[in-house]
This record gives sequence, structure tokens and C-alpha cells, in this order.
Amino acid sequence: MSACRNQNASNQVFALPEIVSTISRYLDNKTRTVCLRVSKGWSSVWLPILWHSIDAGWQWADDAFLSALRRHGDLIRVLQCGRYDDVRLLLNADTTSSPTCSNLSVLTLPKTTQVNQAAQVQLLRQNPYLRDLALTIQDNPSSHYSDLFDAVGELRFLRRIAFHCNTSLETSTLETVLSRCNGSLEELSLNDTYLIKHPFGSGAEFASGVLATPGTYENPSQDVVTEIKEAFKIQSLSIVRVACLQDLFLNLISRFPYLTGLSLAGSEEIYFEPDIAERLGRRCPKIRNLDISYREAMTDDEIASLIRSLPDLSILRATETQLGDESMDAILEKCGQLEELSMTGTYNVEGHKIQELLQRSSQLKTLQSSDMELNIPRIMADMYQQAASAGKPLAQHMEWACRGIEVLDLRLDYDQCSLSEDERTVYSIVRARHFVYDQLSRLTKLRRLSISAHLIVTTGLSDIEDDGDEEDGNVVDSLSTQQEKEDTAVDDDLWVDFSLRSGLATLAPLKNLRVLDVGDIHHAIGVPEVEWMCQNWPCLREISGLYEDSCEEARAWLCQHKPGIEIGDE
Repeated sequence: MSACRNQNASNQVFALPEIVSTISRYLDNKTRTVCLRVSKGWSSVWLPILWHSIDAGWQWADDAFLSALRRHGDLIRVLQCGRYDDVRLLLNADTTSSPTCSNLSVLTLPKTTQVNQAAQVQLLRQNPYLRDLALTIQDNPSSHYSDLFDAVGELRFLRRIAFHCNTSLETSTLETVLSRCNGSLEELSLNDTYLIKHPFGSGAEFASGVLATPGTYENPSQDVVTEIKEAFKIQSLSIVRVACLQDLFLNLISRFPYLTGLSLAGSEEIYFEPDIAERLGRRCPKIRNLDISYREAMTDDEIASLIRSLPDLSILRATETQLGDESMDAILEKCGQLEELSMTGTYNVEGHKIQELLQRSSQLKTLQSSDMELNIPRIMADMYQQAASAGKPLAQHMEWACRGIEVLDLRLDYDQCSLSEDERTVYSIVRARHFVYDQLSRLTKLRRLSISAHLIVTTGLSDIEDDGDEEDGNVVDSLSTQQEKEDTAVDDDLWVDFSLRSGLATLAPLKNLRVLDVGDIHHAIGVPEVEWMCQNWPCLREISGLYEDSCEEARAWLCQHKPGIEIGDE
């Protein structure tokens, strides 16, 4: 046992057979028989789980793992190799002591070299049912590894192929792989690659039907008719953390007319021109899933044009982008079947646009918009005016349409500074809170609810005006800082606090709720509240935001009575 003391937990598990074998030498026969029976039962249940996914780079230097690998290699389904791992350990050999690994469904290979190519080829051929493969080609042109790509072409069940950091991938190699696997391949991923001054060039040799000619600042690239080539059945294309010019991107996707999913996440150095939306829509009009997260250089107008060019768009991920009101208008106009919208880390959308989305998007399943303020009393006032002008009952006009939503991440504010004295009376905190609880209670399909809520009170600073004088401006800045400190939640008038006294029982219909996140709320959740949640939300598995300094009793009650519910601190 002492030999395992300095190893990580997983390696200690792999060493268990040797540990048990050592202990068994000191047991009598009867006890040894009982232990054997227990061991067989344990192995039948836990070994397939333990060996299902292996990160080889973490374990291959451990003798206990290598010893166990010889016995249980065929249980591995997901294998991730490090850049320099020796895959020969996984190969079939004539001697019975050699490990086998012939039931893989997901495989990430080490960097391919002339030295290890033969071993990688053998590993691929002894796993004919492989569905997901990741390759790294760097040192030599990809044409030097023809044996490897011949083996890839023999994988009749391959659904996804990824090329990581492939500095020497050639056009002819990619075309060969896609052509030979065209019957099964659905996903292509090009990650972490600088494709400017790359052997792939502008992709002109790869293009089909329409060719994007290389352009300059004075003469932007244009589309010209070219030879029609074989269309590949790729449905999902991921270009993540990649640098390239627009012409290469357009020439690449010209071979994927069936494309329904496109990810450009983190690819800040894909240099698009103003006409990219129109040209993308013409090549791939069936795109339903678009991910442009972390592309901060794209303006709101460019994102809006992209949305308008994709009439079937139903999933949009735009985390930390410049998505704003223009893009939201495009979503409301063109995306009638929107199912998922993620825009965490964007700050340019007015709250009434979010409210309009909730009112109109009946197909919405996921909304993540925690960084955009939804000022509830202002929303209520606007809805009242709309209902009055339309001649509809107020209650009917105020309902959210997204009854099937499953994941909701919202920021709900009560900002007194934006209200007149009369509006504060008509749309009081109590009425606004009731509005929030009432809307949430109708979302009976919710599985995850994350709410941030802020009560902002006025201090009368609005009467101060800046006359342009620098000294007066400094006074205003100082007073503004003071106001920011005073604009906090009031203990006597908590906003959305998820307490029973404030109306938590209204949310009883949320029977499918699994995760509740109140980490960004001045809440009042105690033992009665968590007990009520456990009784009324049978699927609940996690509550985040019950911090030790303020919710010690509630945490203790959960640990004692509901240990299966996770208490998240973040």
C-alpha cells in the first residue's frame, strides 16, 4: 500500500488487484473464497466504468496501470493519447502478455511521425468500429503519411474526424479522406491551426461550383464560376482557434452544401469582409446551428447580416461578442424557430428585446443572457401600454410564449431610478416580484434555472446636471461613485429572494427542475425553503449559491437529509 501513497487516486484504483493479491496471501481459504466472490461482483459492475475513458498521457508512466492494461485493454472505449505517447502498448501481438485495445469508439492519436506511423496504422485497423478520430500532422507534408490515411479511409463507421494543429495538411489529403469516408463522415473539425501561408493555400483546388478569388484591400475577393466537384455529406464544420483569410473559408465550405452546423468559436483571426454573410448563405443555406462565440471583432451589424442570411437558424451561440439590438431585431424577424440563444458576456442588448424574445419565441429551449438587464417594472409598464393600445386583456398580453424552455439564465432587475413616483406605486416591488414568479411558474419544462437579480434604489442624484465644467464633472463623478455604493439591495425589501414569505410556493409546478443557481442573488433561502424545494421539486440535484457564511443551517440540513443533492459554491 505504501508504494501507492504518492500516486494519484486513479492510479491507486488501477493498483488494487496487486494490493488484493498481496493481502490474500495472509488469509485463510474460506475468507479467500468470499473475497474472490466479492471481487468478481465488483469487477463485473465497475471495471467497464473504470476503463471506459482513459487519458493515456496521465497513466502510461504508471506500472500499476500498464499491468492492468494487459488484462482490461478491450474495455476501453474512449482513448486520449498525449502528443508523444507510445501507442505500441495498445497493439495486438503474438505473445499473450501483450495488451489489446480493439473496441475503441473515440480515439485521439499522438502526433504522427515517420517512426510511429506503422503503429498508428495497426491501431486503426484493429478498431474497425471507430466513430470519432483526431489526428495531428506537423513535421512532414501529409502526403508522406499515405499509409495512415489509407487506414482512415477503411473506417466505414467513422462519423467525425478532427485535425489538431495540422501545420502540414494538404488539400489533396483532405479531399482523399473526405471522399473515401463520404458514406459515413458527418463532422469535420479543424482546430488550433494557422492557415495563413499554409500548404492548404487559398483552397482554390478544393473549391466546387463557385470559387472565392484571393483579394486585396483595393480589390476585394469575388466569386467566379468554377468546376463542380463531388459534394461531401459533412453536416457539422468546426473551425476553432484558427487563423485564415475569407477566401480559404469560402472555398472550403463550397464542398459542404448539406452543412447544418458551423462553429467559428475563438477564431478571432478569420478575416471576413463585409459580404461574408451573403456568400456564406449562398453556399450553405441549410445552416441551423451557428457558434460565433469569442469573435469580439465582429460588429453588431455584421452579426445581424449573418443571421438574416441563414433563414433556418435555430441555435445561435454568441458568448462574448458584440451582439446588440440590431442582431436581436434580426433574430426576432428571421428566426421564428429559434431553440437556443446563448449571449453571456454581451452587454449591448436592451432589456425589452429580451422580453420580446420571451413573448414571441414559442420554440425556445435555452436562453443564456445573464449579463443583460431586464428591468421588470419598466417591462411591465411597456406591456401595459401595448396591451391597452392593442385592446387585449393585460394578463394575456403579459405571458411569455416559451413554455417549453429547459435552460434559463436571466438577470432580473428592479431599477427605481428609471421610474416615476406614480410608476413606483403602480409597479411596486411586490407586484413586480409576483410577475416574475408567475412567469417562471408557467415554465414547467425547466431543468436548469439560473437567476441574477438586483434591486437598485434611487438616492435623488438624478437632479444633478453636468454643465461641462471639469471641476463640476469631478464632483459628479464623485457623487456617482457614492451612488453606486448606495444602490444596493435593501434588507427590508428584498427583491427576488426565493423565500417562502415572498412567494416561493408559486414555483411548485417546476417538477422537472434539476439545477437551481442563486449565486448572484441577495436571497433568503433557509431550512424551510430547501425542505420545501426537496418536497416539491422531485428531480432537484443541485443548488448553487448557498454559501457557508450565510446558509450554514440550510447546507447542514441538505447534507443530513438529502446527501444526493450537490451544493455548488460558485
